[in-house]
Amino acid sequence: MLLARRQVSAFSNVSYIPTHSKPRNTFVDAVRAVALVRVVVWHTYGYAWISYLVASMPAMFFIAGSLMAQSLDRGRTLDVLYRRFRRVLIPLWLLAGAAIAVMVAYDSLSAGSDADFDLKGAVWWLVPIWDPTGSEWGLTWWAPLWYLRCLTWLLLASPLLLWAWRRSGPTLLLVPPALLAFMEARIAAGGSVPWQLQDAALYSLFWMLGFAYYEGRLNALTNLGRALLAAAFGGAAAVWALTQDVPGGIVNASYPLHLFVGLAWLFGALAFEGAIAAFASRPRVADILYWVNERALTIYLWQSAGLLTMYQVLWRTGRVQPWSDVAAIVIVGSVTFLATLVTGWLEDVAAGRKPRLWPSRTPAPAAQRRPFISRPALLAGAAVSLAAAFITLAGSDVLRHPDAVVRASAQTVPPSGAGLHYRAARATIADSAPQERPQARSDAVTPQELQAELDAWRAKWQVSGATLTLARASGESWTGAVGVHESGEPFLPDELYWTASVTKTFTAALIMRLAEQGLLSLDDPASRFVPEFPNSDRFTVRNLLQHTSGLANADEPPYEALETAAAEGLLFEPGTAYLYSRPGYYLLGLIIEDVLDKPYTQALRDEFLEPLGLASTLMDEEFLPLPYSTHPYRYAPSGDNEAVLFAGGLHGEPSGGQDFPYYGVAWSAGGLWSTTSDMAKWALNLWGSDRVLSPDSVRQMTTFSGREFDLVGIGTYALCPCWTEDGAIKAERWGNYGINGVIEYESAGGIALAAEISGTVLDPGAAEALDDLSQRFRNLVRGRPILTDSTP
Repeated sequence: MLLARRQVSAFSNVSYIPTHSKPRNTFVDAVRAVALVRVVVWHTYGYAWISYLVASMPAMFFIAGSLMAQSLDRGRTLDVLYRRFRRVLIPLWLLAGAAIAVMVAYDSLSAGSDADFDLKGAVWWLVPIWDPTGSEWGLTWWAPLWYLRCLTWLLLASPLLLWAWRRSGPTLLLVPPALLAFMEARIAAGGSVPWQLQDAALYSLFWMLGFAYYEGRLNALTNLGRALLAAAFGGAAAVWALTQDVPGGIVNASYPLHLFVGLAWLFGALAFEGAIAAFASRPRVADILYWVNERALTIYLWQSAGLLTMYQVLWRTGRVQPWSDVAAIVIVGSVTFLATLVTGWLEDVAAGRKPRLWPSRTPAPAAQRRPFISRPALLAGAAVSLAAAFITLAGSDVLRHPDAVVRASAQTVPPSGAGLHYRAARATIADSAPQERPQARSDAVTPQELQAELDAWRAKWQVSGATLTLARASGESWTGAVGVHESGEPFLPDELYWTASVTKTFTAALIMRLAEQGLLSLDDPASRFVPEFPNSDRFTVRNLLQHTSGLANADEPPYEALETAAAEGLLFEPGTAYLYSRPGYYLLGLIIEDVLDKPYTQALRDEFLEPLGLASTLMDEEFLPLPYSTHPYRYAPSGDNEAVLFAGGLHGEPSGGQDFPYYGVAWSAGGLWSTTSDMAKWALNLWGSDRVLSPDSVRQMTTFSGREFDLVGIGTYALCPCWTEDGAIKAERWGNYGINGVIEYESAGGIALAAEISGTVLDPGAAEALDDLSQRFRNLVRGRPILTDSTP
């Protein structure tokens, strides 16, 4: 009787379909379909405001929890787990085969820094106990797969959770929020918590609410009661968003906010459960919902193919408003639909059903039924899929120019700023400066001690390899290396590597030097130097330096990135918000060329590289030149063919009439290559001396904005612990990240550190590992001379 009561109450809003043996809950179908569409839209655009529209992941875990409770009541635990994992893993393995093949193929074609797929990490594609990962370029293939990791954990925990739920009831719902509060408090106190554990705490609440829905316990709430709860949680979400730090304004970036928003949307939907179920039961609506729900996992998995296609076809040539945004969802939707049509039948196989090319509520007459997809249909689907893949590859230049292929990224947190964004979101800002640490030792630190510390750090964090230079204001330094690259080649001391966004410290220092010389002011409107750039009269040089100009980000070569930013327009009023923008630093490169009347690369060499003896620091065009210019004005140096090739560029002519082609990829925003020795020397000279800038300019560079501005200074970021002093944010140390490394400086000890590591700062764990690396070495050498081979 108890089981029967639970089943009846759970399906109080059911559309009975005569052609099926069991009824479908049309409310559940509708909620899952809407949540799935919202996921695809969010991944397509990444605009922060979209994250407030429908709490898709809480809804999906709510539904999965309800269905899992139903399954556990109907079958033996091991049988249920076997069936559930079969339904998840078989479609995942098909995606894994395609995704890994594409990423490995790209790696073989490209020598870029994002050609970094590690086959050793492929085990999580087989059983997602942990997050499946891949190459940086192939981010869209694996970034959404965190959902399967969290789903795996909750599926495995379900028997125990359901047992505990039926003994403690609603009291158990208090545990996940309590765990989230504990984790948030630990992070605020400067500790670290794996975000995977925060995921498990957050979504387990919605999973257990699914239990409650299945058992009919939510029926005790009237529609008015559900609406009042939705309003209360919505109010809590508004208060949290307005009073607390929400990185990028994105719901998903704040677990407490995600909790409130998720509960608000869930109870809001439940308040209209009957109306939603009635609408979803209409024949045509029910047909669409049936198809989406029968292919839900396939759609979620294969949206990655649509996203990858969209990035390569659309972003590579710059996004032009408003048609580009329309084109984006058309591309993602079309490719996802095609992939679902071609591969979706495997979801039937995984569920033990007859494979179907097109799931339908109304099966074909017995005489027309076929035991499998017809051969002509399967061949036609494969041919269309292959044709689409070929057109995509040809259109995106993957085969001809693989290094030109763009990386996938959410607009709100671009790859080049991901490490800084993650650090700012987790930063601890105290009310006063920390107490000075006591010095326990004063003897010299030996190279052996330093190497042992590097070895121990690598073992703790399971990093494949790294090279590091530690330098003191006294002139002592040490460089070491450990481990191997993803390619298997060993890390070498002082090997040449791509510093990426660390280049911005050079660009910012050039601008500050020009300001010291009276050649410009940080508060000059950018239009003084680049009047041809749209809206340049609305933002200042300072706005560009601090990523507060309102310009969109675009991780593309200079001319394309500035075309994209120009077409996007300003995303907010300059100075009122923060958005990491590579195009902003390209404009700074143009300003430097306009003021000095020389190419940016030559300006760097004349002002900093040669005077400071940074002989191993090179612009990419100096040793990896492209056969064509990527300068924003796209001047052709010679030849009619090149003149045609470069026609179009940034609209207008440069105000100073310069003709300075550039033959690299990332220019004034990220084009430098160097060694850790040169980078540590640069950090010492820039922030620890007056050889580059005056003390007042250094003070301006190291005065930091709030966490909502990612703790930005001028070309420099606070690397907390931080504290407030006289209304300003101060830091123990500061620096800047590249895509796979960091430079930093601690003023109290006069200690500079530069590191290159395997992996990428896209991984939040890399930021934590680099923090630990810095702390270990600074603690080891603070107050102690460094014994080197040349030390007597």
